[in-house]
Amino acid sequence: MSFENCCLKPSMSFDDCCFTPSMSFENCCLKPSMSFDDCCLKPSMSFDDCCLKPSMSFDDCCLTPSMSFPDCCFTPSISFATCCRKPSMFLVMPSWAAAFSDRVDSSLTISQISASTTPTPTTGPSNSRSRSRFPTRSSYQHSRGAAVPPLYTRNVMSLRRSAAACGVLTLLAISPPAVPSALGQPVSPAAGRVELGVVLRQLATVGTFMTITAHPDDENNALLARMAKGEGHRTVLLTATRGDGGQNEIGAELFDALAVLRTEELAAAHRLDGAEQYFTRAVDFGYSFSREETFARWGREAILGDFVRMIRTVRPDVVVAMSPEGQYGGQHHQASAILAREAFLAAGDPARFPQQIAAGLHPWRAGKFYFRAGFPFGLGVGPPGFRPRPVSDPGLTTVDLGGYDPLLGATYAELGSRARSMHKCQGMSQLIALPSGAAGAQYRLAETTVPAPAAGESSLFAGIDWGTERVLPETR
Repeated sequence: MSFENCCLKPSMSFDDCCFTPSMSFENCCLKPSMSFDDCCLKPSMSFDDCCLKPSMSFDDCCLTPSMSFPDCCFTPSISFATCCRKPSMFLVMPSWAAAFSDRVDSSLTISQISASTTPTPTTGPSNSRSRSRFPTRSSYQHSRGAAVPPLYTRNVMSLRRSAAACGVLTLLAISPPAVPSALGQPVSPAAGRVELGVVLRQLATVGTFMTITAHPDDENNALLARMAKGEGHRTVLLTATRGDGGQNEIGAELFDALAVLRTEELAAAHRLDGAEQYFTRAVDFGYSFSREETFARWGREAILGDFVRMIRTVRPDVVVAMSPEGQYGGQHHQASAILAREAFLAAGDPARFPQQIAAGLHPWRAGKFYFRAGFPFGLGVGPPGFRPRPVSDPGLTTVDLGGYDPLLGATYAELGSRARSMHKCQGMSQLIALPSGAAGAQYRLAETTVPAPAAGESSLFAGIDWGTERVLPETR
């Protein structure tokens, strides 16, 4: 009598078949004829009995379309840190990327993290394994034996932006004009002509800008706004940690809960500055007094590999990191800058991290790498109310962030201050930067693969071919 003829009979219940003393988990649930849902999602089968079996891997269980993120990562038997720092679940992919590219494998979206903390109350009989109350991972199907999906190329990026422009035009044609709210600060990009204008700017460039920091709130939101909305480049922020070792000035959340809160604050900031957000598996273990301690606790080679993977995946033209010098603010910042430079060089070497090449990624050498100079955080060279003019140094590249953008109706410093104010648990200022005087950010060129201009640089993209002509076929 075969398993199918016995256990899959309508008259034979799951419990009567699979829970008999002579029937092991492997002989029942891992049969080709027994699906994951039919076995592991039964009311009589607990999460531990199924997903924590030695024969059931984390990926096979937690990354199935029917297993939602909260059902897997928020069970008492598996901690949030253990789940989110799995190699197959350490990247964060923006929501649009799932529709246009599957290159970043097994990603965890910010919206899934937020949904997991606010479940909808259920009605009717209690069922701890209900699948209808949370978003599932159906967009991120995972199969260890599947072929490697295609890379997210600049051609794909151009097609995505063309589709976005068509969608905006359609919405403008069929939707009534939006009524602006007079209460509070905006938490989403402007609609209508402003959004359309930003999309049209994006259609004119295939440039990609990446900045690498240590924690949430280390980024320069004004610079991100200029690159993403002012110049139209694809703009990516790679943050080494989720800030789970920091303080919280607005609530009692600490550690894993604080990591979720700070992740959501970054999402709110990027709805204003236009950047994409990614993370590595590095742990924010609190204040660090030395770079060596940081490397030891993070796992230097592992986090370097994460940086390299992201550079090979995003394929940026320009990479900016924090300053590797000084003793300010804990040594996570300097450590992230050192690893960022090493990753810039290693990403173009196929001999480094060959397992990534075997998985389908390609070596990538970005055009330029900069270290941040001057004031380490916030708006340009200082916070609102303390913005001295940039230091005159021919070895530094100065980016003007105080200029007024007529399309956006604000300066980049103002947009950056609005975005930065979203880091509320870190006590960031809620004051908006006014257009009063110079505001800029300065960067020192550390590595380059393009010829340096004779008279100094006027832009981070100086010497980079970011026009659409480099990806379009030649016309005769």
